[in-house]
Amino acid sequence: DPRRHDSLFLLRFWLSHESKGGVPAAARAARGTLRYRHEHRLDAVDMDIRREWPDRQFDWPVYRTFMKGVAVHSLVHCLPHPDRGIVSFVTLAGIDQSLLLRSQTAEESRAGNMRFNEWAFQWCDDITRRTGRLTKITRLVDMRGLRFLAMDRGFIARDGANSKLIEDFYPQQLMAVYPCFPPSWLQAFWRLVRPLMPTRFAEKVDFITPKRGSSDAKRLQRAI
Repeated sequence: DPRRHDSLFLLRFWLSHESKGGVPAAARAARGTLRYRHEHRLDAVDMDIRREWPDRQFDWPVYRTFMKGVAVHSLVHCLPHPDRGIVSFVTLAGIDQSLLLRSQTAEESRAGNMRFNEWAFQWCDDITRRTGRLTKITRLVDMRGLRFLAMDRGFIARDGANSKLIEDFYPQQLMAVYPCFPPSWLQAFWRLVRPLMPTRFAEKVDFITPKRGSSDAKRLQRAI
């Protein structure tokens, strides 16, 4: 549909694949995305889930199930400026990964992941078209208070699999993930689970301790 799948729609695929496969890889990802969007009716007029926020704040059944394992204010998505990107604030210690693994089926987890990514895509695409700037998401992840035993390998593997499943369908959507104030053991744990994550996601993870290192604080300026 040229009204929806225009040159700007295709630009994100080209930017994601120009250095890793070029036009053929970008074309494969774009064709797969068109099939995916058709299968899930994501281009339907009644699928404008961008307009459900903030009044309904993700009032989707699959998302409500997910939030049962998340403490208050431990996962907040906001749009600080109407012409800038989405910022997600995550307090990892407030997310019960084991509970989430038990309380959601793999299908429910995939559906929730798809729903959120579509919401984010619709916002970023709308802002990009209005401003002329390619708009993305930034995630700030507060690691303080996180215990090693709270990390559930099963949950992380399922989350990584969900992300890999749709990573080609939402290219150029994530600017960076900043794990802030990481505990000393986390770098070793990240090396362990990094292969489970989508490559394009893993490349954008940047551990920072702003209070300790001025260079870390400067890198945050890119997001600020």
